[in-house]
Amino acid sequence: MGKRESQGIKSLAIFILIAVLIWVTRFWHSPQFGLYEDDYTRIPQALSMTGSELWKIIVQAFRYFVDHGKPLHPTLIYSLALIGGRIKGLFGVYLIGYLIVTINAFLFYGLIKRISNQTFALISALAYCLYSADTTQAFITHSLGLQPSLTFLLLAMHAYLSDKKVLSYLLVTGILLNYETPFLIFLGAPLLKKNWDKRLLRELALNAAMLGGILICVLLIRHFIGESRVSSLDFPQVITLPIAHMIQGPVVAFGMYIYRPIQALQNINIEMVLLMAISFPIFAWILITSKLGNKENLSAEGDLPILQDQDEIISIPKLKFGEWKNLGEFLLPLKLALTGIVMLILAYPLTFTVRAYALSGRDTRVHFGAVIGAALLLASISYAALLLAERYRRKKAVAFTLAVVCSLLLGFSLVTQWDYQRAWTLQQDLWSDIVKFVPDLNDGTVILVDPNGLVDTRHIDANIWSMPLVMQYIYEFPNNWQHTPRVHRLLPDWEERVLYNSLEIKVV
Repeated sequence: MGKRESQGIKSLAIFILIAVLIWVTRFWHSPQFGLYEDDYTRIPQALSMTGSELWKIIVQAFRYFVDHGKPLHPTLIYSLALIGGRIKGLFGVYLIGYLIVTINAFLFYGLIKRISNQTFALISALAYCLYSADTTQAFITHSLGLQPSLTFLLLAMHAYLSDKKVLSYLLVTGILLNYETPFLIFLGAPLLKKNWDKRLLRELALNAAMLGGILICVLLIRHFIGESRVSSLDFPQVITLPIAHMIQGPVVAFGMYIYRPIQALQNINIEMVLLMAISFPIFAWILITSKLGNKENLSAEGDLPILQDQDEIISIPKLKFGEWKNLGEFLLPLKLALTGIVMLILAYPLTFTVRAYALSGRDTRVHFGAVIGAALLLASISYAALLLAERYRRKKAVAFTLAVVCSLLLGFSLVTQWDYQRAWTLQQDLWSDIVKFVPDLNDGTVILVDPNGLVDTRHIDANIWSMPLVMQYIYEFPNNWQHTPRVHRLLPDWEERVLYNSLEIKVV
């Protein structure tokens, strides 16, 4: 077998590994998932609409810049949900979400491989797939509506590295038209270049100017259409809030690589033990057999370029190759660690509406864009640890330790999925109880549910603010009814808040 064929088989095996990891960590239990929260505002309609109805929604979205000036957001959700529904109903929609998340992981692996080596790229891909600060990646509204922003960002980075600058800025504009929080991560795109030379600062400045111009144009459009979520912030807050998030967010996002394994141990059961027992030897074998080192970054004479100009190379003084070999190996993880930190911080300035220290639930979407920087930073630390361990003949010990962490992160992914399963079951139980206890629904009936009788889940809400939207998708009511019956979850002090009028009110 030729070297090229062997490399092709190895690359195929890595892509299969990534696809399997994304499925296990996000969608293993997706056949038992349902609809949650924001899903009810679009997904049921998308599953039943025709092609002409979809086209009207798309035209309206771009004509009026709906959804807070992000017309791509509803367009993608409706379109992809319709396609998934035609394939296999609600599960088909989850399959589309899985494909998007997996494509992003492929793009990330390919990006890192372009700027490093296969081993570093593989470790980065593992860190990406096992990222658990954002627990909403399987949530339909997010997999169809948020994940495409990462697709735009990663494609833009690939285009930037290929010197297709116009294409890269067109792609990055798509982020602002869909879901804006990853937009500023592209400020760090020049850092992905292999050579950090004298032109780097100039390239960073030009890139920032281009992104600033794009951002101003989009913000002006949003201002004219009445975007309220950011305009409601006062002057000090519009400055201090991003700064606070840039401090809090990276600590939480990266810290989840440590905290989630602890949570896995706190929720351990037979299924998790079996999954970790299967995954641990795979992770250990990958890390033990990995080929480390970055000799290709050294010149034939042993020079180690630090700054480069078109006309000159400023280098560390020439030494024999063997004297620079060990030092040079650590420059790759150091450089990419710095890049990861920058991109980790840049994932948070535009997260105005959600707290940056969220650990569970839908608010963890605040960490959505941080996956790129966090994965790069973890990969850099892991790679450097393996390099150092190999030097002192302790590679197996470090590899086993990292494999344990990876297995526990994989185990935690089940905890999130169990909550999604349970939340869907809790919804089904509630609506079965409503049919049982309120069989005499009439025109205008309002059913108020005491929250003390409801069970909540940690990583996705079951019966929450979306409850008034659900009944219309379960029952068909007479056309002559003027007010469709609705169900509302009461607040804890509901007795003081209820306003009685001519409507019939039932508390269950």
